[in-house]
Amino acid sequence: MEQKYKDILNASTILLVDDDFSLRHIFKKTIKSYVAKVVEAENGQEAFELYHKEKPNVIITDIRMPLMDGATFTSKLRELDEKIPIIAISAYTEPEILVQLLSLKLVDYLVKPINFDQLLSSLEKASKEIEEKGVFEISFNSSTSYSFSKKGVVKDGNLLSLTPKEISLLELLIRNRNRIVTKDELEFEVYDGEFASDNAINTLISKLRKKIGANILQTVSSQGYLLTI
Repeated sequence: MEQKYKDILNASTILLVDDDFSLRHIFKKTIKSYVAKVVEAENGQEAFELYHKEKPNVIITDIRMPLMDGATFTSKLRELDEKIPIIAISAYTEPEILVQLLSLKLVDYLVKPINFDQLLSSLEKASKEIEEKGVFEISFNSSTSYSFSKKGVVKDGNLLSLTPKEISLLELLIRNRNRIVTKDELEFEVYDGEFASDNAINTLISKLRKKIGANILQTVSSQGYLLTI
């Protein structure tokens, strides 16, 4: 897999929908090292609620589930979002379901049992689709997000431009969200391995905080910097 697609996956939130807890556990264990976050739902109804709350970048959904099946969930979701990559999984290959799903612009349709290579291939297809459609955004809160395609912060519908170093820093933090990024890592990624003074780094952090929100980017004393989303 090309590095750019790995980077997209590394910063992505995956919504995993399946009523089989053990299968969700296996899937999550398989993909968690490739993505930033995995959110789980056990039926389409719960998944639809989590879609609004978590704003995932990719959806993997089973077809046969209680309350709201995967086909209904996907149809309902497509009324709101035509671009989010969706991977469908099923133990069945009913022709009528396949015909319905084809019209919903799926990234892939996988038949259980699913092996690691199949799943990774589907995730690569999803990351390519994200890149091609230019829809990759990471939400910080209900009003603020970062657009990878536009290389800017979208705040209340307005695009705020970022400097090259702000872009490099923010994407580094996003790839490593909920983990402390050290000064050495920051210097290597943002300053091309050259020394950066504390004053220069503090100024860069301060400017970025003003654009994404002070509470989102934290300084951890004597350790580094932490993006909490």
